Amino acid sequence: MNTKTVDFKKVVQAIQNMGIRVEILAFRYISRDLVNEGDKFLSGYLIPNLLPVLDQRVEDWGAIGCRTRGYCYSVQDGYGFMKYLDIDLRTWRDIFFHFSQLPERHYVNLDDVFEFTIEESGRSEGGILATHMQLLHSRHFIPDKAQPAV
Repeated sequence: MNTKTVDFKKVVQAIQNMGIRVEILAFRYISRDLVNEGDKFLSGYLIPNLLPVLDQRVEDWGAIGCRTRGYCYSVQDGYGFMKYLDIDLRTWRDIFFHFSQLPERHYVNLDDVFEFTIEESGRSEGGILATHMQLLHSRHFIPDKAQPAV
């Protein structure tokens, strides 16, 4: 734990001692100690339009055919499920993905954060699925030397 983390932990503790809940928001490179100190943690990638999706109107977040961001919460044999925050900032939605949509050479881990396109499922029971997945953040990701760090 570095000095900055200790300083932030003290601020979080002082605020909590006043009876106020503290939510931590970060994109990456945040200490696990600081995440655990807060009452709640949320990746900044998951908040609709906090970081705009390139070439997309802000009101299109979460719409069919548009890009959004979510995190993996379940991995099965060849497929998984993610959650993404709806544009109303209150509703978490589930979305299915198939491993064929993962970035090349990436095995998905729980809590990985992806940007993806929402498509309608072609199955008779309907639903939505994530396609064209791009990894934004993973605690387990080690970039190739030829690729820029995520």
